[in-house]
Amino acid sequence: MDYSRVNAEVLKYSEDGINIMIANEWLEQPPLSVDRKDLTKS
Repeated sequence: MDYSRVNAEVLKYSEDGINIMIANEWLEQPPLSVDRKDLTKS
């Protein structure tokens, strides 16, 4: 079995999965850092 061919197939499946998640709005926003200036005001 050729490694590069298998790798290409895996990448294709992952791209399909990401496209499905984007189309269904299942892809969440990644965690953001805390606004430290806002924390010191409270």
